[in-house]
Amino acid sequence: VVAGNTMLDPSIAEQGNPLDPTVASGFTAHQLRVLELLASGASNVEICQRLGVSVKSVEHAITTIINSLGIDSRDPKVNPRVSAAIAYMRMLSTPR
Repeated sequence: VVAGNTMLDPSIAEQGNPLDPTVASGFTAHQLRVLELLASGASNVEICQRLGVSVKSVEHAITTIINSLGIDSRDPKVNPRVSAAIAYMRMLSTPR
């Protein structure tokens, strides 16, 4: 945390799905940027302001991302945004 990294409680980290590189390669540049901003903790409004797009565009991208990652947004034990952020962080830490 001191070095600028983010710390997650292990019980939260467990709910994330690893991001399959084939799934990541299927994302558009816009979706990857939305995912990056989502993982940084930005709200939908902050994301749309940073990208210069509508809130509807951001909401659509997030829905597509969550569905592509296979995250069950209906499961009350799962926070889809947290799971998507964890998947993004795992993608960054996976050697290519």
